[in-house]
Amino acid sequence: LTALPTGSLFGTANTNYVRTGGNVNLLYGGNGNFNTNTRYAGISNDKDYLLGTILSGNQASINSNVYSQGDLNMNKNVRYSGISNDKDFLLSQPLGGNQAIIKSQSLPGN
Repeated sequence: LTALPTGSLFGTANTNYVRTGGNVNLLYGGNGNFNTNTRYAGISNDKDYLLGTILSGNQASINSNVYSQGDLNMNKNVRYSGISNDKDFLLSQPLGGNQAIIKSQSLPGN
């Protein structure tokens, strides 16, 4: 990982991105639809994008051994239900279990 300069280009540390103790900037996980936020509910949410677009609406579908934007927990599998699913990762990790939270992200160059 490479340390990036801070400033308006990247928004505010720990609001628009995570700034580690080693001064490394990281985007929040879970932004499966590649917009400027991570969200579980509401319009343009990542949970529905995962199910509807990546898994073609099939909750039982599993895409295994893949590199995919729907692999939110980065375990090489895309799944909506069952163990180690991406939907639960989205809610529990980047959003801290709160369906109402929206993590806005300031992407480099935007």
